[in-house]
Formats: sequence, structure tokens, C-alpha cells
Amino acid sequence: MSKSKKIAFAGIITALGFAIAYLGNLISVMKFLAPVFAGFLLIFNREIIDIKSAVLTYVSTSILLFILAPSKLSGLAYAMIFGYYPFLQPSFCKIRLVVVRFIFKFMLFNTITLLGLTIGIKLFNFNIVLQKYHDYMFLGIVLYNIFFAIYELFVYLANKKINNLNLDRIKKAIR
Repeated sequence: MSKSKKIAFAGIITALGFAIAYLGNLISVMKFLAPVFAGFLLIFNREIIDIKSAVLTYVSTSILLFILAPSKLSGLAYAMIFGYYPFLQPSFCKIRLVVVRFIFKFMLFNTITLLGLTIGIKLFNFNIVLQKYHDYMFLGIVLYNIFFAIYELFVYLANKKINNLNLDRIKKAIR
């Protein structure tokens, strides 16, 4: 595949990922789901082109969301969790012990979430939202971990399904 076709394909995935994540700013129900769907596009980019192109697509989509999105919450959710996790998920599958695998996944998720929350408080003034919902913080953390478990399952299934697809036809069309 020529370099210009790789760049064009990555540009299309970047634009599509940005558009999907930007929609999360327009429809309040989609604030957390839109970055998830945008992250799933990176799986296709990784499998059709390569990991380098997918990482560059992730970085460019994250930068565009921080610059152009009206609400920084979806950009932060994409950049901190849902954008890069499809890259890491196959690496976690190499850990044989299921309990150890899930402990590492949830430790990483909660650490990154705490880091993202700290960045949100310092840079984007999220502390107003935290003060408003302070009484429901523990319930929110529990629900967010349940959401991550469901998300993890969908990323696993998406990776498995894409690996079972015959991507040669798509790769030939791009060449």
C-alpha cells in the first residue's frame, strides 16, 4: 500500500472519529458513548494499515477534540481511556491468569480515570461538576467501573470479530 493511501485512509478515520466524538457534545446522552465509538474505529485502522498509523490517528483525533470540541469532557474521555485502550487490549490478552488480567485492567482504568479527573479539575474546571454531584461520587465510581467492564467486553469481541474477518478484500481495495 502506498504511503499516500495510508495517509488518506488515516485522515478519513481521523475525520470520522472526530465527527463521532464531536456528536457527543451535541447530544448529552452520547457524552461518554461517542468517544467509545470513535475508539472502535482505531481497531480498523490498526488491522488494515498498521499500529503506527492508528497511534497517529489517535493523537490527531485527540488534539482536534481538545482544540475544537465545545465540551472538553468527551475529548478527555477519548484521550485518556477510550482512544488508546483498543491498542492495549490485545496485550492484556497475553496474560494467562484471568484474575491477574482483570486486576491489571481495572488498576490501569482507575489510575487513568483518576489522572484524567485531576487534569479535568486543574485545566478545565471540572470541580464545579464534582461539587454538584459530591453525594453520588461512590455510586458514580461503581457505575463507571461496570461501564468499563462492558466496554472491555465489547473491545474484546470487536478485536476477535475483526481478526476473523477477511480484511484482504478491503486491503486490496485501498491498494
